Amino acid sequence: MIQYNLPDRNKKCMKPNFNTCPNCGHIWQNRDSFLNDPDVTIIGYQVHFKNLRAGLFLFNHVCKTTLALEVSLFEDLYNGPIFQDRLTGSDDCSGYCLHESNLDPCPEKCECAFVREIIQLLKNRPYRRPAEINTLPVDRIEIACSE
Repeated sequence: MIQYNLPDRNKKCMKPNFNTCPNCGHIWQNRDSFLNDPDVTIIGYQVHFKNLRAGLFLFNHVCKTTLALEVSLFEDLYNGPIFQDRLTGSDDCSGYCLHESNLDPCPEKCECAFVREIIQLLKNRPYRRPAEINTLPVDRIEIACSE
């Protein structure tokens, strides 16, 4: 059961936070606040060959916790081609997906390459100072509901 720390618990629609650190309890209200947090660093990728969107990006938080978030949460960041053929195990495969800590882009026209491009976007994202990020304490968030 999800519990929300909001003033009005009787609202019909409540938008959950993007993520919460299980160790220190830090809350990212949305994906932008997560991506703009300089205390979050991508450190790995666990491939899911049957469903690439179910693979996991691994992020370290400053409190020494590793967070695993599905590729599907970030796939809209990528606008390039998604190739149909998977080269895994072939002579053309660079093997990057087989090594969790390898965050290099894939030079091949492989179905998996789009995930490696998302990794590049996550690795090279510009950080913003907290004052530049539009955030409010959890107890002051108002959720707009369409009824």
